[in-house]
Amino acid sequence: AVFVAHIVARSVAGDAAAFRIDGGVNRKATAGTTVLVGAPTVTTLGVDGALAGVAVAALADTANGGLNIQVTGLAATSIVWNCRVEMEQTT
Repeated sequence: AVFVAHIVARSVAGDAAAFRIDGGVNRKATAGTTVLVGAPTVTTLGVDGALAGVAVAALADTANGGLNIQVTGLAATSIVWNCRVEMEQTT
């Protein structure tokens, strides 16, 4: 399956960050054999200075057989994260 993920972060102080991840994921015979197809492309669309250390990543979820979007925040900073994933797949 091919996917596009849009991720937005907003701190309680009002700082924001926006990202896009493009990639592919393939579940083979079992959940444990789920893999990313190539390396996902992470694009930083914009980051306010106070959120400069936040990060996002796409991972193969071998426990559930799907896609896992992982976010990394900042110490002592409350951040609300939102993510929308569009996926196209064949069976």
